[in-house]
Amino acid sequence: MPSISIHTDDFVPRMLNSSIIDDIESFCIPSKTPDQIQTYLTSLGYAVTWEQFKQFISDVVAKGELTTLILEGDTWPATTVRPVAVSGLGIDADNVWFGSYGGVVWGAGHNTGTFRFYVNGVLKIVLTDYYITSLESIGAEQGDTIQICQVTDGVVGWWASINVP
Repeated sequence: MPSISIHTDDFVPRMLNSSIIDDIESFCIPSKTPDQIQTYLTSLGYAVTWEQFKQFISDVVAKGELTTLILEGDTWPATTVRPVAVSGLGIDADNVWFGSYGGVVWGAGHNTGTFRFYVNGVLKIVLTDYYITSLESIGAEQGDTIQICQVTDGVVGWWASINVP
């Protein structure tokens, strides 16, 4: 039977955002089998297939976030080219925003794109051609973490985060 799963299109940036890299590096000393890795990831709340895990590692290695894992007896899949994280995040008592994405400064004649706003890892709103939203509209409160990313051609980009003071 084939390995079948259903997952969200943002599972790779979501896993990276969770700071799982250190856990994986530590766990893989000494070497682990795919079944051991999947059992470990499930214990951390990540029910991912071996193929999904390999995609995650491939993408994270390409991003430069992980350099210590070596795969033997299998191959890494092709890397998914993801939009870089938005930058210039700002927040005040009412709103959260970003100032640039992919090297383009917002407001410099390039005000197009699709952007997702998450609160504590839960998708709250998708905005097209807009860079700011109210904390109220996404239900963000003091102590919450807001993540923002760009989506290009259906590929979810790396997340940038800011905390609500």
